[in-house]
Amino acid sequence: MYLFDFSQFQLNWNQKHPSGDLRTISEARQSNDDAGPNVHLEHAEDAIFDEGHEGGRSAAHYIHSLANGLRGKHGPDFKVTTKYDGAPAVIFGVHPVTGKFFVGTKSVFAKTPKINYSLKDIVKNHGDSPGLVTKLQAAFTNLRKLNIPHGEVYQGDMMYTPDDLKTESIDGKEHLTFTPNTLTYAVPHGGEDAKRIAASKMGIIVHTGYRNFGQKGMSTEFSPDLSHIEQHPHVWIKDAQLSRDGDKQLSAGDHKKIVEHLKAAHKHLDDSKDFIGGVAGHATMRPLMKMFVNDMVKRGIEKPTRQHVTDFITARHNAEADKLKTQAGKDRVHARRTELLSHLMQNGQHIDNLLAAHHNIAAAKHVLIGGLKKTKGIATYARTQKQNADTKEITDHLEPVAPEGFVMIDTGTGKALKAVNRSEFSRMNFERGKMAQMKKEKQQEQQDEGEENG
Repeated sequence: MYLFDFSQFQLNWNQKHPSGDLRTISEARQSNDDAGPNVHLEHAEDAIFDEGHEGGRSAAHYIHSLANGLRGKHGPDFKVTTKYDGAPAVIFGVHPVTGKFFVGTKSVFAKTPKINYSLKDIVKNHGDSPGLVTKLQAAFTNLRKLNIPHGEVYQGDMMYTPDDLKTESIDGKEHLTFTPNTLTYAVPHGGEDAKRIAASKMGIIVHTGYRNFGQKGMSTEFSPDLSHIEQHPHVWIKDAQLSRDGDKQLSAGDHKKIVEHLKAAHKHLDDSKDFIGGVAGHATMRPLMKMFVNDMVKRGIEKPTRQHVTDFITARHNAEADKLKTQAGKDRVHARRTELLSHLMQNGQHIDNLLAAHHNIAAAKHVLIGGLKKTKGIATYARTQKQNADTKEITDHLEPVAPEGFVMIDTGTGKALKAVNRSEFSRMNFERGKMAQMKKEKQQEQQDEGEENG
């Protein structure tokens, strides 16, 4: 039993802070359902913040079932897709209402949809982003050559257009590479994929299909069947389905670790079921906890404590208050912070259980990723750069890494969660930022030298 009544807290909170309302989980779910398709997949461990105790147990079920599958054991029907690090996200197909082919970004799901039926529409809707215009126009020109059947709409990650392709030597062998976002993908020269990619005008990995697009009752299908889609030499198109290599991709020891982590997660979830549900239904705490986790990942803190939660909430509210001009406004924010922290600190053990459940689900996920990484697919690298201390010369290095992550799909319910090593991907993004800064500094040095010599 937790120490305060969330139903009473909801009444008090809504009266005092109408903009930071507390909602039940069912109300939160209804709001999400009304918003249309889920264009953002949630991290498995963060399901706790969306659906409370039920979300945590569901995430644990996904991980356990897939772990059993990697050990060759039969269980519920799950599929796994690779999460590719492509950009931009492209939605395309033949609109079931207009009967016209279109392309777009995730803005096709906005209240005022930006759906592009022509090259002119792309310029009109996205003219403030020239790079995006170029990619969408390539997508529009080439994807329509696939003769998508009427009413079929798909979403994928764009991997390249011809200007993105490079020939690079990796371990003494030539590869065709492309870097759509953070990760670099490489295929050996001479292989079928390399030949198709070199001859094409664009590449895309399709991971989602939509039924009844743009209409009431629109639904999402993860990992749709593309076998009936016509092929065209100008489009390198693939699904994201994971290619399994045998039944024993997870060792008995790793399987045991996953089970132990999930048992611990279940205990923490059960011990604080009502409290965790209350946090998930709280319109202020739910996003705050997600931001808190992201902050911990960026800072490299793997097992945060209740003190980390307190410090984060305090800092967020103080930053919000500092932006306000009037003392009355600042006082309202500080009062909201004090009340929220007071309620949370009365339930320190439940905060500990929430964090422990989240940590153990994430730990089990990381072990599972170790097994999934053994599957076959396009080779993935992190592009790093090193600068010679004397000559200041910057050289590229391609470091082999795992894919961005994986998507776990329950074929019975159609729901999906993503399994990503957040700390590793955060590190790679940080390295990419360092690379950009090094290049900028080098360019500035060269510019300064040119001005001195001029």
